[in-house]
Amino acid sequence: FTGISTATVVLRSHTYELRDDGKSNDGGAGDGRFGAIFDVPEVPEGNLTIEISATDKAGNSVEERSWVIVDKSDPRIISISTERTFASKWSPYIGVTVLASDNFGVANVSFGTLSLKQTAKDTWTGSLRMPDSEGRYDYEVRVVDMAGRTETARFGPLVVDNTDPSVSDAKGEPDIVKMGDVVQVTVACADPLSGVNKTVFALVSNNSAETTHLTVELFDDGKHGDGAAGDGIYGASFVVASTLHDGSYTCVVNCSDKSGNLAQDKTARIKVDNTPPSLQIELPTKEKPIGTGFAVRVLTEDVNGIKQLIILLNDTVVISLQATEYTWMPPLSQIAGRSTITATSFDILGHNTTLVIPIEVLGEDSVIIGSKEEGNMLAFLKSQGGCVPVEFVAGSVLQGPSKENNYTATLKLARAVQGWAYSEIPLPQTLEKLVAEGKAPVYVVHFTQRDAADSAQNFTSLNLATREEKNAVAAEIAGFRFTSPYGPDIRKWLKQGIGLH
Repeated sequence: FTGISTATVVLRSHTYELRDDGKSNDGGAGDGRFGAIFDVPEVPEGNLTIEISATDKAGNSVEERSWVIVDKSDPRIISISTERTFASKWSPYIGVTVLASDNFGVANVSFGTLSLKQTAKDTWTGSLRMPDSEGRYDYEVRVVDMAGRTETARFGPLVVDNTDPSVSDAKGEPDIVKMGDVVQVTVACADPLSGVNKTVFALVSNNSAETTHLTVELFDDGKHGDGAAGDGIYGASFVVASTLHDGSYTCVVNCSDKSGNLAQDKTARIKVDNTPPSLQIELPTKEKPIGTGFAVRVLTEDVNGIKQLIILLNDTVVISLQATEYTWMPPLSQIAGRSTITATSFDILGHNTTLVIPIEVLGEDSVIIGSKEEGNMLAFLKSQGGCVPVEFVAGSVLQGPSKENNYTATLKLARAVQGWAYSEIPLPQTLEKLVAEGKAPVYVVHFTQRDAADSAQNFTSLNLATREEKNAVAAEIAGFRFTSPYGPDIRKWLKQGIGLH
């Protein structure tokens, strides 16, 4: 009614006048708001009590007590962190967290132009959208307390990278492997802006299923076959397991940078080969001769290549070369009696296949191939133009009376045969130690039969010079005769190496 006469405020025994003049932080002049600006030296920090009084022109007065905060300390930035330091225009947001405190409370926290929200005591968070343009960016972090005091700090760099990492051609070594081998995979990866994050490869089978058999991370630490640590070469290795069957596989290498960019896949191919090479031995036949005499043709093949082909006569290497085919004519005149021909083929991984054929050389024109124990015997007869099937039959010699310059005996077969037959003849006890070269006489004879049901047959008309005879007709009893140039001494005759040839 009468208007305000005086208004004052007292702080620590200092009295200040409150004014409504628009110059005392009171708003507009004459608006009924009174203010005072004061500075009290050596005022301690804390909550201080103030006394306010007002008197109107009629002498009426009123008093009130209040408090004021004196803050002499700046706010503190405890820590600044981000969920990641790399972004791209495809993934532009980065979560930021600022821990800040003040004795009397934090009013505001900003990260660049982004105002953060308080999510817990002393904790302020937000999601910062990075620029689309590539580069490294630093940001100012500002903390303001209730008194308007501030604390700032720089944070960065935060990287924006929109470019895929560069990746060289991948290598898988060795590229042809077998079970148990170690395969080394290497690749060069680089990313100049954000750096390589992770490099992995997957081993995928090259079939319609494209099955992934394993996934392995590659490292650039100098410990994984990658060269020196930090040289940009990434490496890893794996052991070829039994689950990897023969065939072709692809190592698919994948590289990403720290901004999430993914390079185009690079591939390396490997082949798994757990199969030995194929090997076969061909012998001459009338329809398909090999040269003009007895020969063996060795054929070998492997999907990944042949490293070595070896042919042995008994235990002696006669041929060693890198080839998939070879024809060898054994020197029959230099081979005495029973021998073995062994062919071994090695592929490039060390797998090998071996075939062994026993032979018995009867002469320049006659060779027995195989053994009676294994069956499926053949006889090479030059007169027949190649090899013919031959059947082993047991025989016996029946000794007859001796006369001057001759000796008579009979070969008896245990059963009837038809076609080519092969027999080793046991000698009577009186002759068993006198056979040339210490072996029983060998015969290859061709039979025609009168009666296939006969259980025992004898034969005659043997050509003793060549030990082979065609068209020997079965008879009730027959024999063959030896004539000795040494007279009646049959022992001397046999010792001279003629024997029952």
